[in-house]
Amino acid sequence: MHFFTILPILAFITSVLAGSGSITKPAKGTSIMPGQSFAFHYDGMAEYSVSGYNYSVWLFTSLPLAFLPSQSFGAGHFFGRYNYANYPGVPYATNPAPANFTMPDLSASYGGFGRGKDASGATVYLAVIEEYAAGSTFGLQMNLATTWLVYNGTQHH
Repeated sequence: MHFFTILPILAFITSVLAGSGSITKPAKGTSIMPGQSFAFHYDGMAEYSVSGYNYSVWLFTSLPLAFLPSQSFGAGHFFGRYNYANYPGVPYATNPAPANFTMPDLSASYGGFGRGKDASGATVYLAVIEEYAAGSTFGLQMNLATTWLVYNGTQHH
């Protein structure tokens, strides 16, 4: 009978010991100019007993306040959907992220009725949403990792 009372504790310990999924490049606070290439690296959730699958990389001009339906959930740029090798989840990466991304020019015209807006020294957020699994879940679990950057800034960290 004690087994069932300890089960939630074991599940919590497993979740704490699982990988944390973090953006290691660029460093937080890095200033990046529009059109400038910057190093990117994401350390995924995968490790013993945790399989990582796909992850999406986004740039937000402000952090979304809630994950609810909204006409204007957020603004920014989508860099793409990638994966990384981790056995047995993804034995061979079929779409690894590039080592570098290029900061988009958010002041450029998007075509049609969409046009950008100038900003200097603006705080923006690089975000990664990773799909992973650890044991039995109803659908894949998702991890959100973020780091803040300075868009069109002059200081380099």
